[in-house]
Amino acid sequence: MPARGCLSGDPHAFATFGSPLGAGAVRLIVHRAGGEAEICDASAEGRVLERRPAPPGLSAPRPEEPAFFLERRCVDARRLEAEDGRTILGWLAYPACG
Repeated sequence: MPARGCLSGDPHAFATFGSPLGAGAVRLIVHRAGGEAEICDASAEGRVLERRPAPPGLSAPRPEEPAFFLERRCVDARRLEAEDGRTILGWLAYPACG
C-alpha cells in the first residue's frame, strides 16, 4: 500500500489522498503532528518516489477527507487488511475524529 512507505518512520503522521499518478502510484499529502505537511509520491508497492514540502494551501486536511493512519486513533476507524486478511495495513478514519 503506497501510504505505508510515505508514513514509515513517523507513527504520529497520517496521509490524505492527493491524486493518482498512473500504474498504481499515488500522490499523498502527509500531515505531521507538528502541523507540517509534505507531498509524497509512492508506487503501488509502497516505495517512495519523491518527497517535497506541501504548499501552504495543502497543509491542513479537510475534516471530511478520508485519512490513512498506521495506528488506530479514532473509535470509528476502520482497519484495512491485506486481501488474505493476515496483514494489517493501517486504519482509515477522518482527521476530525481526533
